[in-house]
Order: sequence, then structure tokens, then C-alpha cells
Amino acid sequence: MLAWTGDALLVSTGQNSVLCITDAAGRRVFERDVAVGAAQRVVLPQLSCGVYCAALRNAQGEAVLRFAAVGR
Repeated sequence: MLAWTGDALLVSTGQNSVLCITDAAGRRVFERDVAVGAAQRVVLPQLSCGVYCAALRNAQGEAVLRFAAVGR
């Protein structure tokens, strides 16, 4: 699960994953390991205005969930 709260994402996953945020050009701007378990609040860095994609990636690097948001 990914849920946008304005300055953070709530992340919950059934397997150890990596939360990756990329900009519109596909460049990685943020990355954080996410452990299995209850929802975790991941505070995001200040992002410039633009479109971003957040993805949870499994151990094989495959995106298991995607979420798009517009930075402020």
C-alpha cells in the first residue's frame, strides 16, 4: 500500500521492499528500504514542482506498486 499524505508516504508491504521515487525524466531522487509489517510513514525530501513516480520494488527490482504525485 502507498498513500500520499502531503509531505510523506504511508507504506505497507508484505515483503521487504525498496521505495524509489523518480522524477519525470526517470532519475532516482529518493530511495529507502521498507521492511515487512505495519504501515510506516516515510517523510519525503522537499521536491520541486513536477511529476514524480513512487514505486515499491521487490528484491528482484520489479515494481510491485506504483503511485504518481505532483510535487509542490
